Amino acid sequence: MKRKAKTLPKKIRNEIDFAYIEELCEQEQRAATFYEYARHSDLIKELVREVRKEEVFNGKQASPKLLQKLVPIMGSSIPWMSLLFMLVHCDGFPDLSFRKTTKTPEVVESMGPAFGIGITTPCLIPWKAVDAFRADWKKKGLNDAEMLNQFGDNGSLHAIVIPWRNYTNDELTKLFAQVISRWRPGHFSEPPKRGRKGLSGTVDMLHQLAAYRLDAKGYDRSEMRFLYTSEKGWKKAIATAKKRIEGMMNRPFFG
Repeated sequence: MKRKAKTLPKKIRNEIDFAYIEELCEQEQRAATFYEYARHSDLIKELVREVRKEEVFNGKQASPKLLQKLVPIMGSSIPWMSLLFMLVHCDGFPDLSFRKTTKTPEVVESMGPAFGIGITTPCLIPWKAVDAFRADWKKKGLNDAEMLNQFGDNGSLHAIVIPWRNYTNDELTKLFAQVISRWRPGHFSEPPKRGRKGLSGTVDMLHQLAAYRLDAKGYDRSEMRFLYTSEKGWKKAIATAKKRIEGMMNRPFFG
């Protein structure tokens, strides 16, 4: 039988209190949400430990073993290198909450490319790296369609030349918008606009994580009864958070 949440110790209560999220800008809300979920992913925590140990972001070469883990995510449509940079340099991850961890100016700056439009983003890949990826895919016997699965199951790979010198950011954005309709593959029809939860739905995601954490500690839903009025809704929130944690390394996190 689950324990009543009104007896929660302060430490656990702090772990489910995400009221501060609404005071953050959207970029920071995304960062905080990803960070809090990442604290539950054994795969991500192990990767962060290895990157820290080998000081990869301090200019040192990754070992062949670590490089083998990094190469696939470097070519992913999920901007993992920016996300790793954030987690590695957030002093206190994974033990401290996002609210309490120390974030350097570089970390805050790195949140831009990683969280500007969510976890699934246009991905910038050096041309030489594409050649290396193609060689690796060919060695594995992958065709072009299978190769693109390395960039997410809903993406496509394009070579783009951007005339930086001649256009402002706003002008480039408008030019990019003009070609999207031509690039969209026929089997990926345009989805409907997002509803009231917006692109990320960070508040709901953190409520689900709070339910997951309480359940993991053996508590019932009494602490969150105002959010989950039924046992069915409570269990669904826990299952959703669990599924999101399990898929953090291989599927878009937001949306």
